[in-house]
Amino acid sequence: MSGQADVIIIGGGIIGCSLAWELAKRDVDVLLLERDDIAFGQSSRAWGFVRQQRRHPAEIPLMKAANQMWPTLSAELDADFEWTQHGIMAIADTEKRMGYYRDWYEQTREFGIETQLLTTRDIRKLNPDMQGAWVGGIYTPGDGHAEPGQATKAFARAAEKLGARIRTGVTVDGIDVDGGQVRGVRANGEYIRARTVVCAAGTWSARLARTIGLDLLQRSVRQTVVEVEPRREISQIATWTPGVAFRQRPGGTVYLARPDDGDMDVDLDAIRNVGWFIPNYLENRDAFRINIGRTLLRDLKRIRPTSRHFRKQFAESAGIEPEPNPDVAQRCRHAFIRLFPHTGNPEVVRTWGGVIDTTPDALPVMGEAPEIAGFVWATGFSGHGFGIGPAAGKALAQLIDSGQSEFDLTPFRPDRFQSGYSFDTTKIG
Repeated sequence: MSGQADVIIIGGGIIGCSLAWELAKRDVDVLLLERDDIAFGQSSRAWGFVRQQRRHPAEIPLMKAANQMWPTLSAELDADFEWTQHGIMAIADTEKRMGYYRDWYEQTREFGIETQLLTTRDIRKLNPDMQGAWVGGIYTPGDGHAEPGQATKAFARAAEKLGARIRTGVTVDGIDVDGGQVRGVRANGEYIRARTVVCAAGTWSARLARTIGLDLLQRSVRQTVVEVEPRREISQIATWTPGVAFRQRPGGTVYLARPDDGDMDVDLDAIRNVGWFIPNYLENRDAFRINIGRTLLRDLKRIRPTSRHFRKQFAESAGIEPEPNPDVAQRCRHAFIRLFPHTGNPEVVRTWGGVIDTTPDALPVMGEAPEIAGFVWATGFSGHGFGIGPAAGKALAQLIDSGQSEFDLTPFRPDRFQSGYSFDTTKIG
């Protein structure tokens, strides 16, 4: 492993890999370090939705740009990652939920996203086989879906072809800062010099940043996804219903997830930042289960800086698979059968868990840390990172390479959570 790079990226998910590709296109000497395999984390466990629909207004410019990039990425990256563009539909079973869709539609018309508010009859036309009592819905025909792990690895391979260096199985143990400037990182016992270090470490970003005295307001939510084999075509439209969200892959299997059925495994970050997350929790209190147990106990072992668990906290967590919740998996499958009773008893192909890192306003943290020159945040995407990933990588590459981006990254600035900041949890989608 070479001892120097212009830019070091910590994290081999969709954000880190798309950024590496964009930087390599600009002839920047970039080194990406990943503790596990590429896309081992949430970037291979996401649902795969690529949506402008129901995005926070602050995210829409970036997401629109990403939506324009996705249709040509397969050719540019020379890879098949099952890109499908037949739209995304969200369905309401109550007037309250439908009111939210109408509000979003009106608030975001200025962005020019092709969007249709749906009646019950419209829903039946888009998916005649789907059963349920609906009030209405919303449909964005320009949205789509893709296979997250395949897409992330395609970015990594394309970046390597352009000269980026990607190293897996490498744990970053610390970041070297001197005189308010990043100088390099320590990884697997080796020192690597760089004047720019990008933190794209997902759920581990807060812990890593604390090693250099930076605070990130972050909590984690564990989601469960199920893949079933219905043995017939369901729909090419990725669909979000109150009971289950689903998308069908080109090969026929269907991914199922429960939009409002996550597990919050309490850790020390959740306790440290509880005040910031109370508004979000109160707005979405029916969407989470709070679990106090192994995760917190594991964190408590790492409190003392002199302890072995503290010193080895990053390496010891390599390869840990998030556990799916079997009850959530059952609810997913039962909800799907209620929607499509003609599928009978669809076989479960696999079930997996993933961990989403979230911020209090569910918006990412992007940009250089005001406290440390050369330390760049690229984290906190709150479950939205896959779809927006290509544009986020482009925006950050522009910022790193030239000092400015064509996108307004002000809403995502790292210091926005300081005194006087407020946000509207009703805009979180």
